Amino acid sequence: MKERFRQDMAWWHTWVGLVCGWLIFAIFFTGATAVFRGAGQHWLTPELHLPAAETRLDARGMVEAAERLLRAQGEDAPMWWMIRLPERGEAYFEAAWRRSGGWQSRMLDAATGEALDTPPRESRAMNMLYWLHFRLNAGDVGLWLVGAMAVAMLVLLVSGIVVHKKIFTDFFTFRPDKAPARNWLDAHNVSSVMTLPFALMISYTGLVIFCFDWMPAGVKVVGREAMRDEARPRLEIADAPGEPAPTLPLWSFVEQARAGLTEGQTLRFIQVFNPGGTQTQVRVIHNDDAVLWGDSDDKIFNGATGELLRQDQETEARAASAAQGVMRAMHEIRFAGPVLRWLYFLMSAGYCLMIATGLVL
Repeated sequence: MKERFRQDMAWWHTWVGLVCGWLIFAIFFTGATAVFRGAGQHWLTPELHLPAAETRLDARGMVEAAERLLRAQGEDAPMWWMIRLPERGEAYFEAAWRRSGGWQSRMLDAATGEALDTPPRESRAMNMLYWLHFRLNAGDVGLWLVGAMAVAMLVLLVSGIVVHKKIFTDFFTFRPDKAPARNWLDAHNVSSVMTLPFALMISYTGLVIFCFDWMPAGVKVVGREAMRDEARPRLEIADAPGEPAPTLPLWSFVEQARAGLTEGQTLRFIQVFNPGGTQTQVRVIHNDDAVLWGDSDDKIFNGATGELLRQDQETEARAASAAQGVMRAMHEIRFAGPVLRWLYFLMSAGYCLMIATGLVL
């Protein structure tokens, strides 16, 4: 019975690998390059490099420069204001406003606060590899196909574990003096055992990230927004009757929002709903990308009085949403430094070697 089960697993391992291995290799290869997506994009666009610390504006200077630009658009016409401060390595920040016709935005220089007449060039090389990794540049069809390949990877990993009776012995076995076929098999065994924990983690977390896409029945029954609200309370911004009132300076809300923040949380976004209207609300978002579980603080204020209306912290997220957030962080490693990124890259390269040697066999 046991041998029959192992033979069945070997059959699955062989045929699933042969049919799906080519595409899985491409997905893992582009995933390995996506590890350095930010660094690659930074290298490809030298004009976007962040100026020296002594020459660039601080957070207050950037907020005030963006606010001057937004107020120049008129407080009565826009429905929304939005300020996005630069992340690591960026030399520009963004001010955007929304009217009935849609969003408009301007990029501002982080060193001077001046709006750019011509936006910086856009290099899409790294983004192309990134979208190829999880959508194959084929939209929803590509997303579903990548999901099927993730399931196939799990099948290959589980069947491979069953097939290898001496999995730890195989890890230390490499016989370069034997026949070429034996060399390929030893290389396949060594690379597979070496990358096994990483491969299991990266395959499963890749599926969890798009769980609503793989299992859309619940979304269709109750709606995507309702499911998100169940998983994590949502910040609601609602208009109310009253007299129009001017919006207070935006930096005053940032100073209030900073009370109680943990070390490492930095200002990322400011959103203003209905500026200068009857119920202006200002949303200030701080977060810390250097932690596994995205440490964020989200506060909403009355834009005319400065009163704190609501506060939402990452700790208020429900267990399911928190678990998905951790798995997304593990898969995308937004929190990681150079050492961990290189480790991810080497593990991905090792898994590519495992797929290639398996296909040769």
